[in-house]
Amino acid sequence: MTRRILLLALTSSAVFAADPNLLKMVPENARVVVGLDADRAVNSPFGRFILSQMSDDEGGLAKFVALTGFDPRRDLREAIFYGTGTGKSNGVFVAKGVFDISKIVTAAKSEGGSTLVYQGFNVITGKNPDQEWIAFLDSTLAVGGAQESVKAAIARRNSGSINATYRDLSSRFDAWMYTVEPAALGKAMPGKTGGNNPAETFKSVTAAQGGLRLGNSVDVDALATARSDKDAVALHDVIKFVAGMIQLKSDDASAAEVASLLESMKLSVSGNQVSLKLSIPETQIEQLFQRSNRRQVAQR
Repeated sequence: MTRRILLLALTSSAVFAADPNLLKMVPENARVVVGLDADRAVNSPFGRFILSQMSDDEGGLAKFVALTGFDPRRDLREAIFYGTGTGKSNGVFVAKGVFDISKIVTAAKSEGGSTLVYQGFNVITGKNPDQEWIAFLDSTLAVGGAQESVKAAIARRNSGSINATYRDLSSRFDAWMYTVEPAALGKAMPGKTGGNNPAETFKSVTAAQGGLRLGNSVDVDALATARSDKDAVALHDVIKFVAGMIQLKSDDASAAEVASLLESMKLSVSGNQVSLKLSIPETQIEQLFQRSNRRQVAQR
């Protein structure tokens, strides 16, 4: 329970951000960065729909809110997750919101957590104080992760610079990501397709970035950088092939739904970069979620 008190406030809403105070805490050597503006996301048509589908009792959320006074659906404003790929625990969350620090501290202590003060900031630690830290820099700003990572983030808050790529992405999208380890995407792809191996093709990608804009439509915009122009063409062809295979399987209900979403996809190559753009009406996504829920209920 202590770990949930330390991290649920930063993870349960699955939404993320772009405040300069948050961006300064993200290191230049981050291997992956994920962010979203919670205010914009929650107030978008899709955000409102998702909230309408959530139960207060889902995942013990009601108990968490009662203990801490923090409801991520209401009190989270912005957040960023990043990982450096170094150390035993390298994932860090930085978040902007409305935090009742005294109530959160009391809740942590009641669940076996500990507290301390670091450079004047209230800190909650879990059973493993080296790996479970959450520091409140004030009543609106929190950072959580391994102890050394949190200390480094606090130091960057005063002296760090803002990465231009992160600033650009967070200004253009409601939800966004950047990674220099995109090869993992290939693991989700099928095996050999038409003589190509998608997993191997994705290994040629050196960086990927993109995001979502949430409005009356959900707009997806992604950009992948490959090692060479030839690798970019191969990546383009693999993505196009897989999308075509999904559309050919439209006799299956689930595949047909996904195929209809892919109809507006625009895929292009420029040098060693592949661009993907997709715009889906928000109402169509709602219908997809509702049909999926009905199938799950019918299968129980």
